[in-house]
Amino acid sequence: MTKNKEKTSEVELADEVTDSSIDEVVVAPPKTPKQTNKGLIALLISLGVIGFLLIIAVVVYFVFFHISSADYRHASGQTKSLIEKYHKVAKASKEYMDEVADSDSSDDDITEKKEAYKKIFRDYQDGVNQLAHERAMRNGKIKTAYDTLVKKNKSFVDNITTLEQSAPALHKAVVSCDKQKIGNMDTDDLGKLVSAYDTAIGPCSENAKELAKVSNADVAKLGKKLGEYFGVMRERIVNMEAAYKANDRAKFEAEYKAFIAKAKSFEKDTDLTSVQEHQKSLGLDGELKALVKVIDQQ
Repeated sequence: MTKNKEKTSEVELADEVTDSSIDEVVVAPPKTPKQTNKGLIALLISLGVIGFLLIIAVVVYFVFFHISSADYRHASGQTKSLIEKYHKVAKASKEYMDEVADSDSSDDDITEKKEAYKKIFRDYQDGVNQLAHERAMRNGKIKTAYDTLVKKNKSFVDNITTLEQSAPALHKAVVSCDKQKIGNMDTDDLGKLVSAYDTAIGPCSENAKELAKVSNADVAKLGKKLGEYFGVMRERIVNMEAAYKANDRAKFEAEYKAFIAKAKSFEKDTDLTSVQEHQKSLGLDGELKALVKVIDQQ
């Protein structure tokens, strides 16, 4: 009995221990899982992205914004080359218009000068357009100077282009207004002064009126002014003939003096001098030199 009791006690004690162990396992707190440093990883990733963006930013700057000293030297050289082309086109244009203004020039002479001028002009325009692609143009000061040149160049190009368009009418007027033709007015019979004037001056006067219709504003202004002059001078001729037929010597002399005065005033007419001044003002020397200067200062 005693042994059975002891065994029973041992079993009961074992059960108690087992139950107690179960209870301890059940109520034991869960283990803390291993923590990964996600914040640090995110920070490292962010720093990597920022660094990559900074590299891109530096590349973009050098590709699109950086202007080296070599870029400035190249732009300066191109501009100086453009100045030479400008002088060539100005010279060629003048030679062409001089040929047009010569009453003895043949159509072949005029065409030869015209083709030479057009070739030089195309080369000049290409030079102006190529400057726009220079890296130095990304400099604000240089771009401003270039834009000023381009704006003025438009007026220069418009002028010489419309001069070319006006050349046929201008040459026709020059031929009909040749001094040898209008200077041979027959004045033997003062009673037929009007007829003599119309024969000598009529074609010149009519072609001058046609000049007033051309596309170049200065040539048109010249044509209009010539037409007005010839009209006033014809009125003097009509009055001179009438005075002669009326045997009014004083009236004849007064009209004659007025005729001569009107003829002499032509070259001093302010409208005509303004045409000359306007043509001079279209030159590009100032703008081209200013562009070279601002490039070389960088």
